[in-house]
Amino acid sequence: MIPELGQLSLALAFCLCAVVGFFGLAGAAWQRTRWLDALGTMVTGQFVFVLVAFGALVQAFVADDFSVAYVANNSNSLLPWYYKVSAVWGAHEGSFLLWTLIMAGWMLAVALRGQHLPAAFAGRVLGVMGLLNLGFLAFLLWTSNPFERLVPMTPGEGADLNPLLQDFGLIVHPPMLYMGYVGFSVAFAFAVAALLTGLQHLGGSARQLNLLARCKQLVGTCQHETGNRIRITRRQMNSSNSNTALIRSYCQVAS
Repeated sequence: MIPELGQLSLALAFCLCAVVGFFGLAGAAWQRTRWLDALGTMVTGQFVFVLVAFGALVQAFVADDFSVAYVANNSNSLLPWYYKVSAVWGAHEGSFLLWTLIMAGWMLAVALRGQHLPAAFAGRVLGVMGLLNLGFLAFLLWTSNPFERLVPMTPGEGADLNPLLQDFGLIVHPPMLYMGYVGFSVAFAFAVAALLTGLQHLGGSARQLNLLARCKQLVGTCQHETGNRIRITRRQMNSSNSNTALIRSYCQVAS
């Protein structure tokens, strides 16, 4: 039942994204004030629905719901809970869902921080971002659905999470990196809106949000390097332990 709730939430978020894209661009072009005023509510609703879908997938992993194909392929009942949570973005479908969640979060941030901008310009910014996330959600729903069921062929146990991803550095790295990458869509949306409007509103909020996106990307890069260092150190320790065990066994044979 929970995965179906996640599927429904994604479908509703897709519909809201389509309306945001249309109302934002058409409302600014046709000067429909009511459409522009409704954007904040619809952006909030889209974020809530994507968050519900993400929470549904997390619950499926934590509860070991192997009737969901994505869970069965990327988790098992012996994984610690924190690796079960990180397994949500451990493969393509879940990482794409995380991408759309962060995109929806950036849209909400623009809607909240852009209230001082002219309504038509802010509407175009949100309209462009809405169309971007509409494409991502369409791809998620029709080609990379993380809620597909394995019914009635439900396995009793799942496969394992990729061993390379079973590391603390790689638990925090993808979300931080996505925050930076997806954040650049804000600067893109502001640029497209400025071209459509013919005004120069690329100061203030756009610079602040772009700076935040760069900071997030920098943090993500640092986390990536930290994860690499941890893996290299563990590999060296395992190699050293293997050599020590080999020497001991050789000495025992020689004696």
